[in-house]
Amino acid sequence: MMKIKIIVSKKMKDVNFYEKYITPAELEEMFGISQSTQYKLRMQKNYTDENRQKHIPIPFVKIGNRILYNIDSIKKWLKNIEQK
Repeated sequence: MMKIKIIVSKKMKDVNFYEKYITPAELEEMFGISQSTQYKLRMQKNYTDENRQKHIPIPFVKIGNRILYNIDSIKKWLKNIEQK
């Protein structure tokens, strides 16, 4: 897992929120979603198809030119799109 150097105040040094974020390469390794598919999913807008199925784009954070994914958000997203 890649660590991001973050400058925090002394009051916040116990907060390790960056450990919950992964890169596109790590997402591909963990969940098997290729980086090209991730790109397509990020560009997707919310829409409902002809069968009234709602499609939600993959949740991500963009900081500069870096894309990061929150692991908890990805798990919720996967559960939401799970075939029933």
